[in-house]
Amino acid sequence: MSGEEVGPHLRGGRVEYHIGKATPNSPDRDSNLEFFVPPPDLMENKQTPFQTTLQEDDVTYSQRHVEESWIHLLKGGDRSRLKQLTVCNFDFLLAAVQMVSVSYLRCVLEHVRCYLLDRDLELVYYTVRKSSDVLTRDPLQLAAQVICWLRQVADGSGDLVSPIISAAMAWCDGYTAPLLVPLNGWLQPPLPLQIKNVHCPSGVKLIEPTPSGQHIIVVPPLGDPQLWHVMSNTLSHTFKGHSGPVLCMSITKQSQYLLTGSEDISIIVWDLKSFNLKLRIYEHIAPVLSIIPALNNSVIVSGGEDSRIIITSLLTGDVVMKIDHHRGPVTAVTVNATGDVLVSGSSDCTICLWSLENFNLLNSINLPSGITLLDVSNDSVFLLAACEDNQLYLHSLATGTEIHILRGHKAEVKSLCLAQDNCRAVVGGSDGKIYLFDMHSGRINRTLTSHSTEVTGVKVTNKDDFLLTAGGNRITFWSFRRDGSTAVSEIEGLLLDKTDSRTTSSQYVQHHTAAITCLDISRDGTMAVTGGIDSLVNIWQLNTHELYSTLEGHYASVTCVAFAPNGLFAVSGSEDKTARVWGLTLGLVVSTFKGHTDTLTAVAVMIDSRRVVSSDRQGGLAIWLADNASILQSWSGPSFCLAITNNMKFLVCGSGDNSLRICSVSREEVRHTVSHSEEVTCFVLTMDSQHLITGSRDMSLKVWQVDGGKLAQVLVGHTDHVTCVAVAILNKCLVVSGSRDSNLIVWDINTGNDMHVLRGHLGYITCVKVAGDGSLAVSGSEDKSIIVWDTKRGQVISSIQLQIPILNLEMSTDASRITVLLLENKCLPIVCLHNTTATYVKMPTYVAPTKEIEDLRPSVPKRPMRRLLKKEVSLDTYTWQKKYGHLTSSIMMAAVDERLKRRFSVSASMEEISKIPSKGNMGSQGIGPEQAALAQSQHFDQLEALWNKRSPPRRKHNQKLSKQISLTSRLDSSDTEERTPGEENIDFPGDRT
Repeated sequence: MSGEEVGPHLRGGRVEYHIGKATPNSPDRDSNLEFFVPPPDLMENKQTPFQTTLQEDDVTYSQRHVEESWIHLLKGGDRSRLKQLTVCNFDFLLAAVQMVSVSYLRCVLEHVRCYLLDRDLELVYYTVRKSSDVLTRDPLQLAAQVICWLRQVADGSGDLVSPIISAAMAWCDGYTAPLLVPLNGWLQPPLPLQIKNVHCPSGVKLIEPTPSGQHIIVVPPLGDPQLWHVMSNTLSHTFKGHSGPVLCMSITKQSQYLLTGSEDISIIVWDLKSFNLKLRIYEHIAPVLSIIPALNNSVIVSGGEDSRIIITSLLTGDVVMKIDHHRGPVTAVTVNATGDVLVSGSSDCTICLWSLENFNLLNSINLPSGITLLDVSNDSVFLLAACEDNQLYLHSLATGTEIHILRGHKAEVKSLCLAQDNCRAVVGGSDGKIYLFDMHSGRINRTLTSHSTEVTGVKVTNKDDFLLTAGGNRITFWSFRRDGSTAVSEIEGLLLDKTDSRTTSSQYVQHHTAAITCLDISRDGTMAVTGGIDSLVNIWQLNTHELYSTLEGHYASVTCVAFAPNGLFAVSGSEDKTARVWGLTLGLVVSTFKGHTDTLTAVAVMIDSRRVVSSDRQGGLAIWLADNASILQSWSGPSFCLAITNNMKFLVCGSGDNSLRICSVSREEVRHTVSHSEEVTCFVLTMDSQHLITGSRDMSLKVWQVDGGKLAQVLVGHTDHVTCVAVAILNKCLVVSGSRDSNLIVWDINTGNDMHVLRGHLGYITCVKVAGDGSLAVSGSEDKSIIVWDTKRGQVISSIQLQIPILNLEMSTDASRITVLLLENKCLPIVCLHNTTATYVKMPTYVAPTKEIEDLRPSVPKRPMRRLLKKEVSLDTYTWQKKYGHLTSSIMMAAVDERLKRRFSVSASMEEISKIPSKGNMGSQGIGPEQAALAQSQHFDQLEALWNKRSPPRRKHNQKLSKQISLTSRLDSSDTEERTPGEENIDFPGDRT
């Protein structure tokens, strides 16, 4: 064998892989485990997707270990070690995929499945099976696929699935190259609804699974009980001993004894390990109809047609107690979970509760008709009884009061059992259907159809892993645990409503219960907003990949969402014809805009975070204030899509035809139209607001000047419709476009040349985004995959298969967080590009101008004499004297000067004022009235300068969004300096030194 290393050397990761080369110190270690200790500097806590603690003892697998260990453990019969060390161990799975192949791993899992029925094994098998094509092309996606498929199952699970997920996360954290890693789960568990069918030629009347779940006891209509191995569908043993048909049976869980009651009035105890007859009991004088072990499997409780309940010792067969209370055949007996209460049902229409400590009657429940079947929930809360009148009565075990009558089934009830989750009841009918009831609501949540004849038996295995149903000559195994819609889960949204215990947000959260329709990400890349058909708007925290808050208020589907550039609020549009502004701090509605007459199609917030642009299906466009929904401007035009330039001068909108319209925000008469020969499918604005890039069904892209609408460049190279286009923030010359030809092209728009053609997707490209520095491009496709590209070299960096077609994606400027909009899906995948090579680029920020722009501000009446009302000088005697002092006498000026000193003493200290030469003294030195007035005016100017120095006027800052105060009211009460129109300033990255 070659000593070549297979797979990456993961420093600080989970595993190293070597192919059977003996180490120098051990000539024969190729079948042993080796240990790899990461260097100390690599064990430091760094920012990783899951922040897992890397183990110091990591395993190195040899090829011999991968090929032989599992078969030895399987033949040895050590089921627990087989799962923990091989088939349910992430390190083993990854070693098998990288050293040998995915096909080999599937063969191993399929072979083990022939001997073992286990839910963990089934989950791993179907995960690998559904990901086989992906892993064949890229084995490094195993961790991502495991997390995608099993993350939801592992939440709150104590099974081996949780360690698999933890190991996959640790492997991702330890990986040193760029890697796409899913941070949350969005796929339903991979298990099919039906897991296995067992065919019994002689038919099935009663069923009982063994404690291990690997075998099932089957009682045919005629004949002796049989032991069947589930996965191999083989008959293992027949229990011969009864001379009549077996009418009831039960299995002890700890000592593994089989108890059978027969029409021959005998009870037989069978040893399931040796298959020997351990004990035969004759105490009934009529056929035995029901049987159950009790008191920690020390006694047998049986009921018969003789109306007796007999308790006998399981070890000796001696009678412990005989209860003669019922006045009819005892058709059902069971015990509660603690084993201290016995419940018996009879055809005399009564249910009796007995203490197993002293065999006293605790309670008696009377029902309208005779009881045929009974079961008690694991928490000893519910008692379900099926009666001869075909009704299902649900009672409280503690009080005996009726809770519900379960309705909805029409056929005769033939079998029943309660799930171990204490919420569901399973009922088998004579029509071949299995009815699943929610015991809390009393309604049918689901109906399963598999059998063509009556369902004679229903049983649930340990932890609700599987549901067994028997009908005709077939036994069907169903995935039953409540962890997704592929399992038989009745609570809508159960999978999504799980809340991570790490969530610290106190705000109300509710995951989407219907498909997500729109998505946006904040400019800093830390939050995402989604809208759904369920009329909910959800805010997501991307760093913790958790749902932060749910915003309720719309009455119809949400069609569009957008973040404010300052990140303080979000805007949503809906089919209810309204747009709502949501404050993100408290999650409350700030304002509601009701100026549209049809479903909103798009919303956008200007970079000043004060004005919102929205459009509807009827062609209406409007610009309005975010804080109070006051409309500033409205007109008709293309309204299917829209975008606004960062300098807030131009608005680009389209209607889905072959043209786009460029409109001036401040001057309605300035409008330009840009067009293609066929439908315009996508467009993007450069960050400097200078150029518009459009893509079309005519297979070309065009670059237009925004101001003037002139054509600057044409990009030709795709062989099918252009579907998406993106441009870098720092380098507007770098453009990436995607097409229905499944390729992407990296363009230089200065020259019009294609720098690289990116090939790798198997379906048409639906979306593309470029990192802020232009080094990476991220694309999504109908082939359900996301690929990260190196735009400089034109190579694939990493990829991930999401298993659902992708409609759109939004990401942070360094691609460290990627949110994905899936086709008709209510989940939001959050993906991390671990070890991203892109540099985080801060998006352009808004800088308020020194003079406010009046173009879009609603006109308000000016207050009379506003310019005379200044903070520094009031309209008093001194103001009059300042303007007309040269016409007055020096005597009056001296009096005014005294008032002046008193007036300015508030802000300027007397010490500073005293340093100024007194104009009164100057006037007393024999100068004329005109010179005194001039000196007095100079005195005033010096004092006013001193006033302004000590108490300068406040400089106007950018108005912040406020729910209570509108922009209009702010303007009315603002400073009254003379306003001159001026351009607003945008602070672009790289402008500051």
